[in-house]
Amino acid sequence: MRNPIRTGLLSLASDFNIMRARVAIRPSHSHTRESRMLHRNQNTRTSNQLCAARLGIWFICLASGAILGAALDWTLHRTFLLGLANGIVVGHFLATALNVHLRIASHTSPPLDRAARLLPPTLAVVAIIGSAEILRSHAGTLSSLLYPWHGLGVLAICIVSALLLYRQRIYLAAILLLIGLYFFVSVTVFPYGMNSPIYALYLLLIVLGGLLLGRSGFVDSVAGAVVQTGLFGWGEWV
Repeated sequence: MRNPIRTGLLSLASDFNIMRARVAIRPSHSHTRESRMLHRNQNTRTSNQLCAARLGIWFICLASGAILGAALDWTLHRTFLLGLANGIVVGHFLATALNVHLRIASHTSPPLDRAARLLPPTLAVVAIIGSAEILRSHAGTLSSLLYPWHGLGVLAICIVSALLLYRQRIYLAAILLLIGLYFFVSVTVFPYGMNSPIYALYLLLIVLGGLLLGRSGFVDSVAGAVVQTGLFGWGEWV
């Protein structure tokens, strides 16, 4: 016959050992606080490293684009302003695309569904405009500094962007299209001077950049328009 007192004591001791084990494995408040501080420091360090990487890529692409663009323009026309403006814009957009491709940018998920819907009709319209510029050059009408090559370049960019869109490279297709449009607009408006209303074409590029790539595309398009118009205005002033 079991002794009820002994059974009760054994049950009480077992419960006590279980409670002591739970207390032993439960982290203390100081340990939890240290873990949180360590995790916060690691997040801060990672954020600083990503910021440094973004700035490094942006600086390298911007400097490379500016130098190559200015050198090419100087070789062709003995001037550097147009090439410098386009090189800076190309470098800026390439840096944005590279940051997103490497997934170290803060906007790694642009609204690609909307871009996928808007890119086909946009490419068709731009291809028609490029073809019209080629026809204008054959008709003897001066439309830009690089006719008819600027029209052929726009057509080539539309073809490459369409191929990228077909391969589901939507972001790269949109970036390439914006680069081509900035080049096309810059060589079109540059001969007319800052007082020409044709500079309103940059507003269309800003709206298109926002529609295709959201907030980041809008900011990048504004930056490109400011850089090119600022350099063209500086060229007229000096």
